[in-house]
Amino acid sequence: MGEKEGVSDPSPMSPPILEASGSGSPARKGRPDAEEYPEDFERLWKETGRHGNKHPAFKLWLAIKNTVDLNTLIDRWREWEKTSQWQAGYVPHLRKWLYSRGWQDSPPEHEFRGRLVAGGKTSNNENVALDFMRKRGIL
Repeated sequence: MGEKEGVSDPSPMSPPILEASGSGSPARKGRPDAEEYPEDFERLWKETGRHGNKHPAFKLWLAIKNTVDLNTLIDRWREWEKTSQWQAGYVPHLRKWLYSRGWQDSPPEHEFRGRLVAGGKTSNNENVALDFMRKRGIL
């Protein structure tokens, strides 16, 4: 009929399978190989310890990379790493932190246990807790 011997037409319903460059395994269309992520993103990925899925984080980074400096992102991540919440293990994946624009928020002062809040005074909640522990003989 119109077919060459030994060659059949691919089904119009099947998605094209692309070969990832150099790996020999199929890749999704539009998804870069590990070697294709830009150096700046790789640095951000390395500097932030909690990862999750790399490609969703990469897509968000692409959307913001022209509006925020890489060093700003890394410095702000490091500030958040010092909070009690993050030190207790509640660290968001990089994708979620980028999506919620975490670099634009400052960690709350009360997150830094034992530090003074703005104005050089301890917070009222901290004073109440300290008084409670003193009355009970804990301190």
